[in-house]
Amino acid sequence: MPVRSNAVYVMFAQVAIVLTPLVLTPYLTRVIGAEGLGLYSFSFTTASAFMIVGQLGVQLYGRREIAKCNGDRAAQTRVFWELVTLVWRAFSIILPVFVIVALHGPFEEQARLALLIQIVLLLSGALDVSWLFHGVEKFKLLTISMVITRLLSLLFVFIFIENSEDTLKYVGIMATAFLFAQALPWVFVRRFVGQVTARDWVEWWRLRELWHFLVPAVALQSFGVTSVVVITMWASLTDVGIYDVAFRLARAPIAFITAFGIVLLPRATRMLTKGGSNQGQKLLRQGMSVTMFLASAFCFALIGIADSFIPLFAGTGFESAVPVLRVLSLTLLVIGWGNVLRTQIILPGGLDRLYASSLVGGLLLTILLSIVFINLFGLLGVAFAFLTGELFTAVIQARAVRNRAPILSLLFQASRYVGAGCAAAVTMVMLQTTQLAGVPLLAIQGLCGAAVFLLATIGFEAISKEQYVLGEVVKVLRKFGRS
Repeated sequence: MPVRSNAVYVMFAQVAIVLTPLVLTPYLTRVIGAEGLGLYSFSFTTASAFMIVGQLGVQLYGRREIAKCNGDRAAQTRVFWELVTLVWRAFSIILPVFVIVALHGPFEEQARLALLIQIVLLLSGALDVSWLFHGVEKFKLLTISMVITRLLSLLFVFIFIENSEDTLKYVGIMATAFLFAQALPWVFVRRFVGQVTARDWVEWWRLRELWHFLVPAVALQSFGVTSVVVITMWASLTDVGIYDVAFRLARAPIAFITAFGIVLLPRATRMLTKGGSNQGQKLLRQGMSVTMFLASAFCFALIGIADSFIPLFAGTGFESAVPVLRVLSLTLLVIGWGNVLRTQIILPGGLDRLYASSLVGGLLLTILLSIVFINLFGLLGVAFAFLTGELFTAVIQARAVRNRAPILSLLFQASRYVGAGCAAAVTMVMLQTTQLAGVPLLAIQGLCGAAVFLLATIGFEAISKEQYVLGEVVKVLRKFGRS
């Protein structure tokens, strides 16, 4: 299936993932409040950390290994069952450890109960085989599963969550939604893999390779967990809830920004196994343009509308989330850049140690700076620490692959979209001084910001004579025109 079609399916799935918290957060901030959101965030991030360890880094590794099979059903069967059984064995250890931590850790009763409910989330992690469908580039099936479960979770939250006493119900609903989302794809697994045999059960040598994916997977998860843990220790659950609102908003666009990378990882892996460096370089530049276009659009939109959007989105009491959101929004640029390098150069090229070491270095820096900055700048300091850690990781990775990719050329290519985003953000902030307020102000800011961003992008791409983004738009419009 063409990259463009796969990207559309991934986008639909990411829309379902993104819209759920965006639709729910305004309701939840008014129903269960900042403390309730803080409790959910604490339990979810804690359980997610255990889940990531149990998954052994299979999400990226499995995607790459399945792609290497090039459609060979016997090879796919062997790889699939080897990895699945390793994950199940890991969860047979992780689950009891998590239960012991939940029961005997220094938690309040509500937090303890929330953690125990999140056992359902851990079970969903054990069933997650999305990497198989990514590897064979069958994204439609996952999209259907994701959309169905997300819509059901929205329905149940609005029906059953009525006040702050329903926080634990909310934890249970969301955990169950994750479980169903991971269970449904198993109905289609047999289309791509065969019957399990005794020799397919465990290949322990894969643990050596998985180690290079487990470490970065834990590091990636820990970037978010670190912020919650530091704020919980040095501040309060209310502050966790305020930070969580800003963090959710800043992280929501990542699903769209990285969608292209999800599609291109198996495609880039196949190109490397078959040869085709020229086509790979073309795909790299195309991926960087589309990704940085999206990253810049979302980043500077959030920066421009933060003052008017937060009060509408979260209600009163969340004003301190505005500067935090602006700082965290800048991470979208760094994450977008790094995602292109990871999915098209680092992982397909087998640079697993670089991937692991750079993420661990960024995590350690984030932890250190979070502890120092929270005492100096509060929640804003934690946001700066998060941004610095992400930037450190991206710089290390870019420097390491400078002989495999034209880094300076890619930076110049990305700068045109960053420049367009800056112009749009300035426009939106200037409109803040008008007499408008609320939804009318937000609408005017959005329309004017979008217009400035698109016009600036058109101008920059016309000057450079590299119309990657506009070329894609023209192709889509022509396709719809013919239909």
